[in-house]
Amino acid sequence: MFLNQLGITMINLGDLCLGLYLIAVSFFDQMRKVSGDYCQKRYEWYSSTECSFLGVLSTTGSQLSLFAMIMLAICRVTTVGRIVLQDCRTFTSAVKLGILVGGPIVASLMIAVTPILPTFENYFVNGLYYKESPLFLGTVSKARHFEAFKVYFGENSSSWNNESSWAQIRSAVADMFSRGPKEMKGEKIDFYGNAGVCIFKYLVRTDDPQWGFSTAVLTMNCLCFLFIAISYIAIGYITSRSSRNAGRFGGNNRELNAKIFAIIVTDFFCWISLGVVAFLHLVEVINATSWYPYFSILILPINS
Repeated sequence: MFLNQLGITMINLGDLCLGLYLIAVSFFDQMRKVSGDYCQKRYEWYSSTECSFLGVLSTTGSQLSLFAMIMLAICRVTTVGRIVLQDCRTFTSAVKLGILVGGPIVASLMIAVTPILPTFENYFVNGLYYKESPLFLGTVSKARHFEAFKVYFGENSSSWNNESSWAQIRSAVADMFSRGPKEMKGEKIDFYGNAGVCIFKYLVRTDDPQWGFSTAVLTMNCLCFLFIAISYIAIGYITSRSSRNAGRFGGNNRELNAKIFAIIVTDFFCWISLGVVAFLHLVEVINATSWYPYFSILILPINS
């Protein structure tokens, strides 16, 4: 019973994170509409700390809800919950409880925070934005930087390639504008700055540096859905069989089956539909880049 309540609390916490994300996105959207300058300042938004924070918040919420449901499914379909709680004072039971409870939280935070860590910026940063530069407009990728370096540095630019770090690129840009009135500093547009709604970068192509990470996370989420669906179907079957053997029928089984049906359907429309769209985008059957607002407002909240 304790683990059941704890799992539900974790799901509610994930739902709260996603709800706060939706409120914040709506707030910033209204702020931009009032100011009327979103088109002019959209790259400032993509590269802002607020956008990165909202991305972490939404990803943490959606992943925590999913992983907490995995924990509940494991505890309900096996005897793990009873084994752990037989003697919570032993070290082994405490470790098992810590894994069951801390695992979903730590995994969710790792997935959400990893893309914005400076250590991994060469993998997750999509480009740089220069606020007041007539030379670099919009999101400036590595390739566009290299084109400018080729013109400015001449033969000395031959060593630039995709393995060059963003720190090296920033240093080269600073050298280009060293005689200017102010330092030219590029703000990084990270993993969550791929759209105005600042969510996880589910839609990638094979030429995108982050496609492996995005595809792995989304594939894992779809597999989690399958595990949850199979587990709750098994729970419904075992419960129904036990009731028949005991000669009990009625409302309790129907209520349980209705809950199981709701869990499976909502998770299906969230993760499987998202997975299908992301796959079709990956293999270039469709271009769903403009669909991010629908994912953030309609699809991800279904999981909550």
